[in-house]
Amino acid sequence: MSVRVSAIVISHSQPDWLRKTLSALLNQTRPVDEIVAVDTSTDGACLEVFQEFGITKIVRRTDKNFGALVAAGVGQTISGFVTNSTSNELGSAELENLNSAIGWYWLLHDDSVPDSSALANLLAAADLSPSVALLGPKQVDPDSPRRIIQLGITLTKLGGIFSLVDGELDQAQHDSRDDVLAIGTAGALVRSDLYRRLQGFDRHAPNFASDIDFSVRARLSGYRVVVVPSARVAHAALSQNGRRPRRWLGANPETAKRRAEIHLQLAYLPVSVVWAYALWLPMNGLVRALWRLGSKRPNLIFSELSAAAWGFLTLPTRFLSRTKVNLNRDIKFSNLWPLRATASAVRDRNRLLQEHYVEEFVSVSLDSTPGRVSTKKFAASGGWFLFFALLVSSWQLWPTNSAAVGGTLAPLSADWFHLAGRAGSSWQNSGLGLAAPSDPFNWLLAAIGSLWFLNPSIALAVAILLGRSMAFAGAWSAVGLVSKRAWVRNLLALAYALWPSALTSQVEGRIGAIFTWMALPWLVLSVSKLLDNSNSRRVRGRQSTWLGISSILFAVVFLSSSATGLLLILALLLVVAARPGRIGPLAWVPSLAVLLAAPFAWFLTIRLGQPLAILSDPGLPLASGKQDFWQILISNNNADGFDGSQMVAFWPALVGLSAAFAWFANRALIAAALTGFATLGAASGYVLQRIDFASLGVNGSAAAVSAVVALSLLLAAGIALDSVEPKWLAASVGSVALLGAILGSLGAFGITSPISATASSQISFTDGRTVPAIVEAEALQGTQLRLLKIAQTDASSFSSQLVWADGLFLESNSTAYRNALADQLAQSDTYKEVDSLVANLVSANGADLAPALKKSNIGYILVPSKGSVEVTAALNSVSELESVGETEFGYLWSVRDASSAGSQSRGNHTWSITKALQLFGILVCILLALPGGRARRSKGSTEIFGESDFEENETDEPIEVVASTEDGRNR
Repeated sequence: MSVRVSAIVISHSQPDWLRKTLSALLNQTRPVDEIVAVDTSTDGACLEVFQEFGITKIVRRTDKNFGALVAAGVGQTISGFVTNSTSNELGSAELENLNSAIGWYWLLHDDSVPDSSALANLLAAADLSPSVALLGPKQVDPDSPRRIIQLGITLTKLGGIFSLVDGELDQAQHDSRDDVLAIGTAGALVRSDLYRRLQGFDRHAPNFASDIDFSVRARLSGYRVVVVPSARVAHAALSQNGRRPRRWLGANPETAKRRAEIHLQLAYLPVSVVWAYALWLPMNGLVRALWRLGSKRPNLIFSELSAAAWGFLTLPTRFLSRTKVNLNRDIKFSNLWPLRATASAVRDRNRLLQEHYVEEFVSVSLDSTPGRVSTKKFAASGGWFLFFALLVSSWQLWPTNSAAVGGTLAPLSADWFHLAGRAGSSWQNSGLGLAAPSDPFNWLLAAIGSLWFLNPSIALAVAILLGRSMAFAGAWSAVGLVSKRAWVRNLLALAYALWPSALTSQVEGRIGAIFTWMALPWLVLSVSKLLDNSNSRRVRGRQSTWLGISSILFAVVFLSSSATGLLLILALLLVVAARPGRIGPLAWVPSLAVLLAAPFAWFLTIRLGQPLAILSDPGLPLASGKQDFWQILISNNNADGFDGSQMVAFWPALVGLSAAFAWFANRALIAAALTGFATLGAASGYVLQRIDFASLGVNGSAAAVSAVVALSLLLAAGIALDSVEPKWLAASVGSVALLGAILGSLGAFGITSPISATASSQISFTDGRTVPAIVEAEALQGTQLRLLKIAQTDASSFSSQLVWADGLFLESNSTAYRNALADQLAQSDTYKEVDSLVANLVSANGADLAPALKKSNIGYILVPSKGSVEVTAALNSVSELESVGETEFGYLWSVRDASSAGSQSRGNHTWSITKALQLFGILVCILLALPGGRARRSKGSTEIFGESDFEENETDEPIEVVASTEDGRNR
């Protein structure tokens, strides 16, 4: 019986690869009988290549559907022409002979280059059995011909596309393979009678599903689908690698693959379950997106969601493919179950691929000094000793009670669920209430409070105590980006922890600045991990972890100090300009912070028209002294200049001098960039201190922005110190360490205090109550009574504040409410009534106050002890009030016959769509930050991210990888 082979070459704007493919096609040991070209290029380059090789049968098409392109090529072959022709140009004997002959279509992509014996080996395999009607070659990597990229395709038990061999070295371990569920179309040999019986490739199937669908239908029709390992085709896989225009697949390769899987499931699932799967598609996409997060593949999130939406919106088209599947079906789809990949095979393949990609995770470091490696880890360099020494130096901040107060601090609610409810809340209970977003900083308070559910205030107090030590540990790791010398890392990390602005922030109780100084070095370290361009699975998984960690740390810094966060966004833009290839992960870093702060920023900017209010510090308002630019740059907090009590201010000056010397080191450009950014940070702090927040009664503070100044200068100084020649090393270490130890220790213990904080702004500790015990007991009974606080500001004016009976905690502080209060007082009749009530109370004019007290749900009135003689005398004469006596918070009166049935009730807006989205964003980042399982760790390592500077592991021995092949050989 005669055998006729028609080669169908499909090209799309790849003339260089096409030339290689056609050259190999014309050099086959078994020549093809005819060549048909199907060109979809947008220019004439490929057409010129076809003409160069003397190919005359050329079909130009504009569509990109693979089934339609193959059909166009088949229609131009002799057998296809005769089969589809209605004319009688040929004699009856010739026509019968052509139709009865076994013809073959050899499908070649423009990027598939066959070996000279490929076609001969395919035909030889076809002669072994009459049931073989679809054959595929061994596809290898053109750049590394010993690496197999495909040798048959199958489906997993859950319907995923699974390549039987992917990325393995060819050591003849798979040469005995034959029957498979499906093959790829690059180099596939298709028998013409099978093609006619199946009516060609399914034109409704996406391109990545066409080959599998055709193969499965061939199997269902009783034919065999085999691979021929002796037939080799070098396939560049341009479509799978994203090297073709996006319009070829209609999406990126990951999305196209997921669309193919959804199409195959909708085409082959039993009728009893296909409708349930179809309706479940949107939710399935969301679930799989979360799974991709947990498996460290965030780049596939969009693919999962968009593919699920595509499948759901094109259900009628997907179901059209089911009719083609049922044509000429001789066996059940369930009979093909043994050819599908088992769960153990999938696990083994993932493990094997993980072992193939064992490149060590290379953190992109600013340290480019050749031949210099880390010799000491955190413990070996004395890091833990300094960590605990700094903890001891913070003895004044040791919690003597449950809650820290003073400065911007106030107790947290004892109920963690109430604390978490205030995070992302859309209603503020301050005063008479306001529909406004809560401070974004509440999210951080809720996270800290979760560390000790029983009393969140204790967790916050301990976090403040650990401020210096955590700042030191973070700076030690960050300095490792520019120097691996232990003494440099210890010295500069100690300088960061004892930086005067850091000490000032800690003692004054500036909660936002404290967390900024703690988190900033860790953020710099984690972002540096995202600059690795390696695409190995191991590095990609670790980068996903660092991406989640960076997003969380950036949110911590941004929520603690929005001014510092905006400055860091500028830094990220500069890094993107230098490394545009990393724009994806770097753009993701601030996403969580933007999500959490967006409602708050929108309210202040759009609703109130006060965009600068975003720059105010979190917590209670606290005034700060205004410094000159140079004082911020070298962290001198004495507005009058240097004096004997400001000796520690020379410490930042020495660091700045060292940073200047770095301009002459071997990394001068990086040092100049760091010092320039430090200067920008100081300028930002200078401007920030000149912003007056009238509604808060304070000006801006440079305490948090100074962390950027300090860390930038220290990294530049690290470059300078790291370049010190070995012969000068001992002298440098001795002199700098001695001076640093003297000045640092004196500053840490307050002997030469670098701060000028007043006694009223220093941190103290209380039992966590914010109202008198009798008022708190009233609140525990579930009443809706309020406490009215009245304070005399001067001889003729008073201030008042309405507080719920359970107290006003730190998470209840609302910057939005404080900024909106001026408009509320001017426009709200209710606030005017409260002002009138206060005036009548302090004047004791005999007016009937019972209706006003009841309307506002006021059950108690509190007056501070200091400067309240006149107010106390006036309130004692008010008949509606009954004196309770003096408490630790001041003089207290209760309202006679008080009732909580007034018009003012506590709002309960714990949940909203906005908060749900914010929680979802937090969950996404947490899933990203969680380290992947089965990560390779060095012997004895307990660090969850693999090798770390905190692990005392001195060895750098290479890892030997042995992967077992199917025939039991090791390689």
